[in-house]
Amino acid sequence: MGIRKEIVRKLRDLEVDESVEQLVSASLLGPGAVAAVLKGETVAAKPETTDSRQSAASVYLQSITVQGFRGIGPKATLELDAQPGLTLVVGRNGSGKSSFFDGLEVLLTGDSFRWKGKTAVWKNGWRNLHMPTGAGVTAKFQVEGVAGETTVEKSWADDVRNVSDSATTAQHLRQKRTDLAGIGWSEPLELYRPILSHPELGSIALKPSGLYDTFNKVLGMEETTQALGWLSKARRDREQQIKAVNDQLKKEIRPLLNGINDDRAERASENLSGWKWQLDQLENLLTGDTAPSIRSLRELSTLELPSAEEVAEISGKVEKARLMLESLRGSSLHRSSDLARLLKVALQHQERHSEDICPVCMKGGMDDDWLSATQIRVAELSKEARRYRKAETGLKKALKLAQHLVQPPPLPDDTPIDVGRLVETWKRWNDLPERPSDVPGHLIEMHSQLTKVAETLSQQAGELYSEQEERWAPVKAALIAWLPTAWAATELRPVIRIIKTAESILSEIAEGLRNDRWEPIENQALEIWGELRLQSNIDLDSIALTGRGPRRQVALNATVDGKEFQALGVASQGELNCLALSLFFPRGTLPESPFRFLIIDDPVQAMDPARVDGLARVFDKVASGRQLVVFTHDDRLPESLRRLDLSHQVLEVTRQKKSLVTVRSVLGPVEQYLEDAWAVAMEDTLTSSISQKVVPGFCRQALEAACVERIRRERIGQGALHAEVEKEIDQANTLMQKVALALLGNVSEASKVRGAITQRWGKNLAGVLGVCNRGTHSGYPGDLRGLINDSRRLATRIRNRF
Repeated sequence: MGIRKEIVRKLRDLEVDESVEQLVSASLLGPGAVAAVLKGETVAAKPETTDSRQSAASVYLQSITVQGFRGIGPKATLELDAQPGLTLVVGRNGSGKSSFFDGLEVLLTGDSFRWKGKTAVWKNGWRNLHMPTGAGVTAKFQVEGVAGETTVEKSWADDVRNVSDSATTAQHLRQKRTDLAGIGWSEPLELYRPILSHPELGSIALKPSGLYDTFNKVLGMEETTQALGWLSKARRDREQQIKAVNDQLKKEIRPLLNGINDDRAERASENLSGWKWQLDQLENLLTGDTAPSIRSLRELSTLELPSAEEVAEISGKVEKARLMLESLRGSSLHRSSDLARLLKVALQHQERHSEDICPVCMKGGMDDDWLSATQIRVAELSKEARRYRKAETGLKKALKLAQHLVQPPPLPDDTPIDVGRLVETWKRWNDLPERPSDVPGHLIEMHSQLTKVAETLSQQAGELYSEQEERWAPVKAALIAWLPTAWAATELRPVIRIIKTAESILSEIAEGLRNDRWEPIENQALEIWGELRLQSNIDLDSIALTGRGPRRQVALNATVDGKEFQALGVASQGELNCLALSLFFPRGTLPESPFRFLIIDDPVQAMDPARVDGLARVFDKVASGRQLVVFTHDDRLPESLRRLDLSHQVLEVTRQKKSLVTVRSVLGPVEQYLEDAWAVAMEDTLTSSISQKVVPGFCRQALEAACVERIRRERIGQGALHAEVEKEIDQANTLMQKVALALLGNVSEASKVRGAITQRWGKNLAGVLGVCNRGTHSGYPGDLRGLINDSRRLATRIRNRF
């Protein structure tokens, strides 16, 4: 099942919100689909791409041919058996063996880890000094199901200085020439890189993020990583918009609000406090009624008082009414009014009591004639009294107009300036005199005073209002300009929450799928570490792909003496090499990799002897299903393979003058030394003096090699530590000491060696030791072929048990 189908199935199992499900599904289709879904559009699913982990045809390496490259001058070829098995490519440092490795690495990857990231001094030395022209590398492969050889080659023009300035071509037999991508190898070479150089071996475990990316691709999880990246980008883009709005608020708006003393600024700051802005209230502040203090200033600046004309008019009416009434006081009209009232009372008394005697003077005369005459007189007096009452009413109306004129002052609340004098003056203006005669003068005088105080205060309020508005104008303009982006930012917040949920869900699903696919690789890596960790106090408990983004890594979780650590922090260089191999092999041996060959350069360096045995066992297991080619100059690995009786073949690379490199198939050290001795003995062109010294030297080296082989096999087989065994071997400086350690178990028994050999195998073989020792220095004039045969028989007996 493809990765998309697996994710969709798990999404349905989780029963997530539809909007989240659509967004996760869209993320697997690309950034355009994510943008469309976030706009509310519907996105159609695309056909799923081929799973990168599908198996491909098996590829084996047949040969590597190098010319004019690094340590190889004239064309040299490393022939290999294109089938599973272990091949050691050995040779001293500078023999040219690594030039085969580097040539293949450059051919297949376009670069070499040996000089990757280094200065031009490293990169410019790739041409061979003895053959600066005609540089090229060719490798031949056997591809399952493809007839004939597949050839991959690269050559450089003679004037090219940069090693990368050359194209790699690839061609199946009789088919069209193409490149690595054309034969389908580019992506697998990146995913399952079958080449491990020594510099890479020392650093592969120290680059957790790069290692994570590699395994993530190998597991087929790169699509989910990309999807998470697109979701993350969509979220970050929106978060960046919000951040930009927040930054503008923090850096531009808030300083403006804090920089002025204004109620509106204070209210705006309150509206924008916290994470949830009250933008509707801010908008009302900017477009609706202004703040109370500002409104009060505006009202004070336009404070209206009765006009002087109105005051004069009302004052005149009061004075006119007063004078009118005053003119009538004491006149017959005034007396008529009083008398009319008195006579009305007398008539009412007479009507009620019908008495002839006046209750005032107690005299008679209130008869019917008096009653008629009095009624006529009351009517006449009432008519005259109405003029007086009209004058009284006029005065009351005028005083009422004056009272309306002096209403309480329309002063606003919360005024930012001192209105005390105005209030005091207005109070005195409102306090009308009791005597009507004083009212007109009060109105005129106090109106004049009030007008002066009000005008002064209005002018002050107007100036302050103008200043406030002038200061507020740029703040208001900034807020108005910022408000649309703020509204947009608030609308982005729920979108971000949906994206975060989608990220979390996809990350959870991806982690589960990754762990399922990672488990077999982890188990194999832990098994390999178990073989390589001999005598290490690091227990590797688990290997996990953890984290995201810059925190992604391959976590090597270990316990060291019972305490939990990350293995990288406590491992020695040798242990780091073992960890690197533990991670390299599971990747390189995945069934999905088409490459059935693995090439490793110099993996033994920095390893303790005990780990070399573990490495030999691991190599043997890997080689049962893969073509494993190991380049090394360390004789401990071939010796360990021989001692453990593990199947392998050895190819030796030698370099002669002018970078002439040759490759030959060799046996173990004992056989090789004896073969070299035989070749010298049979060489007719050499003088006898040379042969007589060289042959005994080779025979001596063969016997020493046989002793070392037996010492390691027996002592390690008895449970001795590798380091102890190597120390004992190093202390055996002479041939006799080595034979004593091999046969008698102690270098101090060197004087008993000849006797022991004579007793067991005869005097003739015991004499071989002396001949080899002396002949190396002074030559052996005897039968060189016979010495070689005797040395072979003695070496065979030393290597075998008594």
